[in-house]
Amino acid sequence: MFDAVKQGFTGLVLFVGQWLSPGGEQAGLRIEDVREDSAAWVLSCKMKIAWNDQLEQMVDAGIPLRFQILAVTDQNDSAVFYRFLSFNMMDYTYTYADSTAERRTVSQKYPLVYLALKDFCQWKFRVVKSAASCKITAVLLPSRVSRLNRMVDLSQLWGQRSVETTWEKDKPE
Repeated sequence: MFDAVKQGFTGLVLFVGQWLSPGGEQAGLRIEDVREDSAAWVLSCKMKIAWNDQLEQMVDAGIPLRFQILAVTDQNDSAVFYRFLSFNMMDYTYTYADSTAERRTVSQKYPLVYLALKDFCQWKFRVVKSAASCKITAVLLPSRVSRLNRMVDLSQLWGQRSVETTWEKDKPE
């Protein structure tokens, strides 16, 4: 019960914030936090999605929002995963899924798109301790619309193709 009220209030705040914010904002990517554990650096990333009505309408129409998220270190280590935001028309919920070469994980169901976006735009990368820098890139990929047998490029609506940021070990955040 309390969780549903909390989600509803959070969704309302996110909706009002998006509604009041000016349009035409630029998407961006930043590193929120860097933690050191025994074997690696853990980089917590957050993307500013620059959400707009056209993107929301496309996702609501069943066209998934697809990103390839890539991290490359100066040690030539790399990690990549794919993240998809989609709308389920059967129960009117949003979910996102992460796909790697090893597995696929699906998020919980969200009743509001802004709640889903809040979690969709955050992820973590583990970077080997010997790395001095890491470049992280999120690329918006074309989405397949199976009913039309076509690919749809949502980057035209998003206003750009990709966002990126760089982490350097010796540079303060």
